[in-house]
Amino acid sequence: MKVERVLHDILPRWSRKLRVRLDTRSREWFDASKPGKLAGAVRRLNQPGRTYKSLVKRYDPGEYERETGNATLTGDHSGVYVFLNLDEWLFIPQQDRQLFGNSISIWVERKEVEGTPAAQWTSDVFAGLCESMDFMYGFAYCNGEYYSKNMDTTKGYAAIGQDPSRHLPGLYWINFFGEPYVGLIGKKCLMTTPGSVIKETKNGVLVQFGNEPLSWRTHEYKSAVEDALEHIGRRYFFDRQNTKQQTVAPHFTLESIERDKGRL
Repeated sequence: MKVERVLHDILPRWSRKLRVRLDTRSREWFDASKPGKLAGAVRRLNQPGRTYKSLVKRYDPGEYERETGNATLTGDHSGVYVFLNLDEWLFIPQQDRQLFGNSISIWVERKEVEGTPAAQWTSDVFAGLCESMDFMYGFAYCNGEYYSKNMDTTKGYAAIGQDPSRHLPGLYWINFFGEPYVGLIGKKCLMTTPGSVIKETKNGVLVQFGNEPLSWRTHEYKSAVEDALEHIGRRYFFDRQNTKQQTVAPHFTLESIERDKGRL
């Protein structure tokens, strides 16, 4: 499992007590500290229960029947959590939108990670992940920035603007544009984004605004992001202040061809 190798590389001390849980508070967990154990632990966590099996037996599989799962990974010390969303399909079909089917999220809630200041560690690891993994898209942010752009508190903290079939959710502290977006927007355009630090990887382009995610409230940061949006094109991004604007996205095949094969 490639994710396992990456975690042991970027979090060597934390991974010494790698455990797979349903969520951060779950008392039930599976040990994944030894190399080669993560995939099996995730499968054990996501095995269908008796109720699900009895329903399938009685009513047959549903229209969207496929292998899916979620897992929370904890380690040797608190303040770092890894969340895996796994799906047989590339995209998750929903009633009014599509979501990426597979994702990895790393939450950092401490000042230092593995002896490195958290902001620097996050920046380095984000770039490293984009080099080693074949991501379509990724971003790093401070919670306050994400809430201001993509959380609707009138609906119980529901996320908005998450629909890659229509647009990207926004422009944040660090942004990675994979091949579909480089092809849509243009490499030259992304590589000349003003007010940012830019890095080209083998799979795309990384755009970062400053060294500190907490600076998202400053005038300088907001000005740089606004200039970048004008340069790249606002039509590619969700804007909660202008939800009726016409947006553009890559042409995705929203369901994996694996559906017809009936197997992973």
